[in-house]
Amino acid sequence: GSGNLMFMAPMIVYINEHTQLVKLEQILITTAMPLALIPLAVNTWAKLLDGNHIFYFRSIHSWVFVSALTIFLIAQITLLPILYYLASVLYGIAIAGGVIGWNLGHNDFVGKGNPLDYMAIHVTLTGVRGLLMPIIGISLYQYLESVESGLGRWALLLPLSMTTLGAILFGYFRKANAL
Repeated sequence: GSGNLMFMAPMIVYINEHTQLVKLEQILITTAMPLALIPLAVNTWAKLLDGNHIFYFRSIHSWVFVSALTIFLIAQITLLPILYYLASVLYGIAIAGGVIGWNLGHNDFVGKGNPLDYMAIHVTLTGVRGLLMPIIGISLYQYLESVESGLGRWALLLPLSMTTLGAILFGYFRKANAL
């Protein structure tokens, strides 16, 4: 999740500083399209999660985030607007699954414990990551841009690497728990 919380801030700055996309296109790509896709895609993800452990769900779902971030990175490198739009669609589909998994997945870990206590910790830690990750992403972007203009496009490698590692680990946990 940290990679997903990190990537958008440096990408927005890069799109604004290094592409010819007008503000409306930037808003569509970074916000409007992904959010509009949530209600359209959430039912499909809900069916996958229903009756399955969160590790099973995330071992599939995480790769949609990886795909979206990979295409966003390729869009940054090639500056092809169509790739930004494609990545935005994939990202919206991934967010829909993230909403379901984030809200319901904790039930697989709580057992007979108190789900409210678990969720309070989960929300707090997500808030801390949500505060820190964009700052880290922007700091990396600014550092790379200070080395050479345009080098900031590679700032997406860090969140992509983190998201890919998460997807790999969910696959490992799925297999380790025979899910």
